[in-house]
Amino acid sequence: MGDYIRDMQTLLIFNVNKVSKTNQTRMKIVKIVLAVMSLVCLLDMPYGYYQLYRFVAMGAFFYLAYAEQERKEWMVVWIVSGLLVQPFFKVALGRDIWNIVDALWAVLLIVSTFNKTLSKNN
Repeated sequence: MGDYIRDMQTLLIFNVNKVSKTNQTRMKIVKIVLAVMSLVCLLDMPYGYYQLYRFVAMGAFFYLAYAEQERKEWMVVWIVSGLLVQPFFKVALGRDIWNIVDALWAVLLIVSTFNKTLSKNN
C-alpha cells in the first residue's frame, strides 16, 4: 500500500510540474505576442488595429494578472495595465504618451519574459 501511495504522490508532483511548465510557456508566448503588438502600435496603423490591440491587450494583461497572482506586485502591474488599455471607457492620453506607454509595455514584457529574477518560477 505504501508503494502505491508513493507512486501516486510522484505522479501528482509530475503532473503539477507539467502544468506549471505549460503555464510558463503559455505566459512567455502571451508576453512576446503582446510586446510585438505594442511595438507595432508605434507605427502609423489603421484605427481598427488599435481597437483590436485594446481587446487583445486587455485580455492578455488580465490573463497575466491571474497567472502571476502569487506575486502581488506583478499582479497589480498587469491589472493596472489591463484597466488602462481596456476598450470600453477609453483613456485619452494623446498619441505621444501612448507611444511611450506602448514602448514601456514592450520593454517590461520582454524583460519579464527572459529575465529569470523577474519571472514567477525561477
